[in-house]
Amino acid sequence: MGFSQNVKRLIDDNALSAIEIKELEDYSGTNIVINGNMSIHRYIVALNKVKLMDKNGEITNHLQGIWQKVIQMMTLGVKPIFVFDGPKSKADYEVSPRDTREVMEKNVADSKKLLTLMGIPFIDAPAEAEAQCAAISKAGIAYATASEEMDSLAFGSPILLRHFIFSLGKKAPIKETHLNVVLEQLNMNMDQFIDVCIMLGCGLGEPIKGIGPVRALELMAQYGTLERVLENLDKTKYPVPDYFDYQNWRKVFKNPEVTDPKKLQFKWGQPDEEGLVKFLAGEKAFGEKRLRSNVTKLRQSLGAVLPNRTEAANPFLEQRRAFSTLKTFSKSYSFTFTPKQIANNPIITFDRIIPQLTLTQPRNPQARQLKPTSTLRMMRLPL
Repeated sequence: MGFSQNVKRLIDDNALSAIEIKELEDYSGTNIVINGNMSIHRYIVALNKVKLMDKNGEITNHLQGIWQKVIQMMTLGVKPIFVFDGPKSKADYEVSPRDTREVMEKNVADSKKLLTLMGIPFIDAPAEAEAQCAAISKAGIAYATASEEMDSLAFGSPILLRHFIFSLGKKAPIKETHLNVVLEQLNMNMDQFIDVCIMLGCGLGEPIKGIGPVRALELMAQYGTLERVLENLDKTKYPVPDYFDYQNWRKVFKNPEVTDPKKLQFKWGQPDEEGLVKFLAGEKAFGEKRLRSNVTKLRQSLGAVLPNRTEAANPFLEQRRAFSTLKTFSKSYSFTFTPKQIANNPIITFDRIIPQLTLTQPRNPQARQLKPTSTLRMMRLPL
């Protein structure tokens, strides 16, 4: 998670114009590929204060979360594809002593059973789910990858959706990050971005101690490659971990082990109502009446005729951005930016990237100088 936070800070401070603010309704008519293991982990962690259990005392937060989210998505015409970590994955989502690998494996198995009964497609990746999600997205099968892990960008996902899992459960909008705008704003190519991710930890190994987003960006701008950074780095000030296999980690990001997306077929089938009642109501203590009502919603969503914008939107960034203008809202969100973010991301950039958002500055014209942070309001207006 430290790596994800470092890359998030890197983008927020230096490439904020790569982020668009969206809501779930914006993705109607698209396929979204989702990291299944990450979803389970996030539901268990986020709902930990309110533990939902079955008659055997086993936590069912993840099943409740996936069930509700998929119903919401399908009702709005958003089709999910779930990808789970494979046997060669090094991902670790353990959150407490009781959440052992055996517990996680059972949670994954139950989640797959639920998706099967709902008629929702999923696959097991050979290794990392993030890498397989990126491959599916790059192939144009899905509009974007939904995950909280920033290494989705290092694996090459053209678009990353953060806060997607809880977009309706919390008052937090979806943050849609465009990889090529990130590279443009950071003034680096993909190889350099991967090197920066490796310096910051990359999820595959330990980071170089003492190097944060600012220093990593400066070093890459000065030396251009990780080899030259290591040659010129003050090892006493910035100690490199004993095990720092950056060349192999590069290969993992650039040529990960994935199933060829061209060989994959995803179909959304009819839900098995009686199977769901038996599993969720009979075994997992779900309410049967509400369950059957949601099954009806799910079945009706399959009959809705929606334009499929995924393939048309995926190859070109301009078309992806134009997609955001298809919806109009009157909701507003407030965000606080640091002076550095304001300096590195001119306001005009927001108007260019997100044409349906208007920005108003604080009434006090000296607010930027008088306060450590400045608040800007971004409001969606009808087109």
